Order: sequence, then structure tokens, then C-alpha cells
Amino acid sequence: MRILFASLLATLLAAPAWAQPRSFLYQLQNLDVAQAGASPFDLVVADYSLDGSGSTKLSTADVATLRNGGRVALAYLSIGEAENYRFYWQASWHPGSPAWLGPADPSYPDNFKVRYWDPAWQSVIFGASGAYLDQIIDQGFDGVYLDVIDAFEFWGPDGNNERPTAAQDMVDFVTAIATYARVTRGKPDFQVFPQNGAQLATVDPSYITTVSGIGAEDTWSNGNRIQTLYQSEHVTAWLDLFRDAGKIVLVIDYPTIPSLVDTFYSLAEARGYVAYNPPRALDQYRLNPKHPPAPAGPTVTLNGPADNTDVVTATPPTFTWIGSSGATDYQIYFSGFDSYRKPIKFPSATGFLAASNFTPTTAQWRRIIRQATNNGYGAIYWWVEARDSSGALRSSRARRLVKLHEAVSTTIFWIGEPADADNGFIANDDSAWDECWKERYGGIDAPDHRSGYSPAAFTPHDNPFYVALPFDDIDDNGNRRPNVPTVVPWAKIATIPDTSSAVKNRWLKVMSGAHTCYGQWEDVGPFKENDYRYVFGLSRPRNGINLHAGLDVSPAMRDCLQIADGITPTNWRFVEATEVPAGPWTNIITTSQLNFDPPSCP
Repeated sequence: MRILFASLLATLLAAPAWAQPRSFLYQLQNLDVAQAGASPFDLVVADYSLDGSGSTKLSTADVATLRNGGRVALAYLSIGEAENYRFYWQASWHPGSPAWLGPADPSYPDNFKVRYWDPAWQSVIFGASGAYLDQIIDQGFDGVYLDVIDAFEFWGPDGNNERPTAAQDMVDFVTAIATYARVTRGKPDFQVFPQNGAQLATVDPSYITTVSGIGAEDTWSNGNRIQTLYQSEHVTAWLDLFRDAGKIVLVIDYPTIPSLVDTFYSLAEARGYVAYNPPRALDQYRLNPKHPPAPAGPTVTLNGPADNTDVVTATPPTFTWIGSSGATDYQIYFSGFDSYRKPIKFPSATGFLAASNFTPTTAQWRRIIRQATNNGYGAIYWWVEARDSSGALRSSRARRLVKLHEAVSTTIFWIGEPADADNGFIANDDSAWDECWKERYGGIDAPDHRSGYSPAAFTPHDNPFYVALPFDDIDDNGNRRPNVPTVVPWAKIATIPDTSSAVKNRWLKVMSGAHTCYGQWEDVGPFKENDYRYVFGLSRPRNGINLHAGLDVSPAMRDCLQIADGITPTNWRFVEATEVPAGPWTNIITTSQLNFDPPSCP
């Protein structure tokens, strides 16, 4: 019965399925209810009152007007700060009294930090007589747009560290709000949108399930200043977790320079986010004719190359697309940043193409290829922006090309290989990450005595399709190298346990001629151990031995690729586990992790 109840509760707490909006209006001041209610936007975020106070609270009829035509109406609700102009504020309050009230926000002196985990503050928000959320529900809003979610950064380990559990506390608070609205108040379709603090998705996986979507400010620019690389790369990676889970992502940047506004909309649309560019004061109704709410404006759909296509330096592909809804001409964008920042455009920064295809010249393709140096996958993101006769713009979703590591000198190694001049006199009984590598595998992976892709003497316990690359994320003292979060692309937002390597067991796609095989990264070499510019970039291997060898492959990989012992050029790249097709390399998949200083080997 307990299991059944828990399952029922989880179902009730999960954000409801709904038709996702294609556009939104975000206006907290000077709202004209009739104008917003007649607008072409699919969703509106508004304050629960006209001036923020209780005396001008919107009526149920006002909220019904905002919801005209099936529009979703969300009420703004700050839960990480108290505002001294709200109905709940008492004149006697000051920081420390009540105990949950913190210091004033330096940027907004009328706002005060709150210890949001305190039940007394939470009762101001929901559950008590006349509580904020209860008023919003009674007004008829479809949901809430929760602000100052990132208050956990102030109270937690990255701030004053008063509350080490601040991040989880915020997840719990948002969950409690959703639970109260959907279960206690009987509104199962109630929408909950937090704004900012997207990294909470990595704190508790239930957070994404609970919320209906997320809003984010200043993703690519802070006003008219380009956002920092760290900010844009991390925030978009976190936001993609919501997008990939089917949640709507609302992005709000505040540039005023027209070219930055256009770029903002293009970057957001290329990621599948919904964009809006209001004044930072959020005090105007803004309908930008160059970026009209869908379905108005042109559309464009990419045709080829397909997503995740491998590319090489010598052969530029032809890019094709299909325009519709009045599209007349196009720009094609390329970026090597995972956030799509700083894209280059063709035919020029301001020019447009009349044709619906583009084949780069050799010089243009080299410029595009260089974009792949800006991430650790060799990725090049591309998308197309369409323009119609009125000047309205809209971008396609982006696709990814992957620049291969080309003609890499590849040598053969094996578990149990004795130390000799060919391997720098380093025996392969142990790997860089497992001091019982040979024993765990089951014995020596003899290269000359095979049964299919396995050693003839035994059936291996781990994947016989393994490789080595010259990067070790663990230093000689057993500590994580400090450059791992910046050079290893999948470690950017991941939480990696101290007992795990950030790179061990990752998959590679390796090609030789017409043969393509897949293997797992299980050791470090050849010869180097911190060649990150090659492994996660476009540089050639720093190793000067064996024709600058940059990849070791196992006997199973050798036989699959049909290469000979010695030195053979191959092409390779990283792939996600979900991209690995079924084959002999998936019969046994290695999952073991770091194994240092074991008392004995099995």
C-alpha cells in the first residue's frame, strides 16, 4: 500500500502534459490587461496585481482576460526574497526580525533575502490564511513563475555558507509549492516555472520532473555585454537538461543593440528555447516586428547534412534547407561553442543568401573547421535563419557536425603486455585507473591467440574492445586534475564521485578505410598522460614516438578494423553510449571504476 501511495503521489506531483507555448510576454509593471489578453503571445507572465500591492490585485475577470484563447497566465512570485511593498510586509520588520528575514539586496533595496527553508516564511507563501500562493490560485492563474530561485547561492557553500543544504532546500521548497497547488488545492494542471538556478537539475533529479518548465535571464548577454564563457556554456548545458526532458525553456536577455537582439533570438531558437527581449524593468509591452510570435513570420527546416555527421578537413559538405511561410532569403550560422555563442555567418555578417543551399569554399570551410577547437568533442553547430519580405526573422533548430581526429597514428596494445621498448617499458598488467586490470579482465589478452574477438584461453569479464588515449584525469597523487572541468566536455556540469574517473569507460568511434568499430577508453597512452589539446581539441599528438602515435587499440579493435600490427593511421571521435550501435563491442560493457591500492587482486 505504501508503494502504491508513493507512486500515486509522484504521479500527482509530476508536471502535467500541456501544449507548449511558442512565444511569451513578460511584463510586471504598467500591464494593460486588455492589451495582453488580445496579444498574439501564447503565454503571459504578469504580477498578481497592477502595482505589486494588494490594493490593485487583479480580479478573476482580469485573469480570465489574460487567459483568452487558451493563453497560459502565470503569476510572478518571488520566493527567495521578501519585497517591502507586498501585502504581507509589516512595518516593524527589519533584517533579523522576523528571524527568517535577511539583509537587503544591494541591487534592489526594497527586496530582502529570506531564509526560505524556514516554515514561517513558507507559510507566508502558501498554506496559511490569505497566503500569497493561495491568492494566486483563487484569482484563476494557470500557474506561478517563481523568482529568486538562485537565493541558494547566497546562503549555501558558494555564498556565506550559513546553510550547507541551501540548494536541496530550494528544491524542496519548489516541490512543496507544486505539491500544495496540485494536491492540497486540487489543481493537478497547475504550472510551476522557476526562474534561474537551472543547476538545481543536477542537485535532485526529481526537480525536472516536478517543474513545468524554467525561465532564465542573461544567458548570452548581460545587457549589451557578451556574457562570460563560463556563464553561457554552463547555463545552456543546464537548460538543455530541461529541454531534453520535454520541458519548456523561456529565455530572457536584455540587450538593446539591434544586432545583439537579433543574435539572441537566433541562438535561442536554434536551441529550441522560447525567447523574449523586454526592457529590464519589465514595464513595457514589447512586440518586436523582426521577431513576431509564432506562427507569424518565416520558417526554415534543415535538410542536410544529418545531425551528428562526421566531417573532415578536405571535404566541405553542402548544406541544404527548406524555407516556408514567406521565407525569401537566408543566413547560415556556425559556432564551435556548446552555447552557440559568437557564431560566424555566411555569406557575411549582414548579407543573405537567396538560394536554399550553401557549399563553403576551401577557405570558408577551414574557417568553419576551426570552430571545432572551442569544445572538447570537435563539434561544429550549424543552423539557418530565414527572413521574409517584411524583414521578420526566424531560425531553425541547430544540428551538429563532428570534426574527426584524422590520420592518427594508431598502435596495438593489450592487457598483460610485458614491458619493452615498444611501450616505453611500461607493463600493461595494471591500467592508469585499475591496479588489478589483468586480473579483472580474466588474464592476458593475448594478441596472437584469438577466438573471434576474445582471447582463446578464456572469456573476458570486461569489454575486449578497448583503447587508450594520452590523457589521465587523475594525477600521480590520486587527485583529480584541476583542468578536468574545463577541458573534458562531459565533465562541465556533471557531479563525478571521487571514486570515479571522468573519462574511463567513455566510448570512441574508430574508423580505418571502410571499417568502423567502437571501443571503450580504458587506459592512458601512448606515452603521454596530459595531452588534452589533442584528445579534446584539434592539435596533433605531442608524443614524438611511433610517428606521433595518438591512439592505442586492443587486439579486438585491431581485428575489427582489419589493421595490421605496427602503426596504422585511423580516424576517431568520441560518441555517447546512446550513439553506439549494437555489435560485438556491446556484448560485454565495462563499468568498473577506479581501483587503487587494493589489498589484493582477485
